Amino acid sequence: MPVFGPGFVVDKSPAGLPAGLPARYPRRYLLIAAVVVVAVVIVASLYARRRSPGWVYYSREGCGFCAKQDALLPPNFRAFVKVDRRGAQVGGLARPPIPTNSPLIRGYPFWYNVRTKEHKAGLQGAESLARMGIR
Repeated sequence: MPVFGPGFVVDKSPAGLPAGLPARYPRRYLLIAAVVVVAVVIVASLYARRRSPGWVYYSREGCGFCAKQDALLPPNFRAFVKVDRRGAQVGGLARPPIPTNSPLIRGYPFWYNVRTKEHKAGLQGAESLARMGIR
């Protein structure tokens, strides 16, 4: 026999408890769902952050070493800043971690780690990229 109560339209089980889910979720179910979603988002962001090595690659159009560096990078590498011959940004990240006219950038290709603030200039070989965490 159906029992009609605040938010419930379910049959009672033999133990006298509702057998189905409530027609409208009580606040505690919404709170539990919100906590689970937040926990999943936090874990996913920590995992992604751990996987990201933090290196940003700066390259210049018309640079032969930059073309060689581009060939060594994995196709899914997205943390880059491309500049033209005058130093104006023409592609890559919308907000680079350091400006393209920074005195840190003494040559191209240039690498900057946003986590450790380490920087490297020049072509990085496959072994060096692997040590940097870029596969």
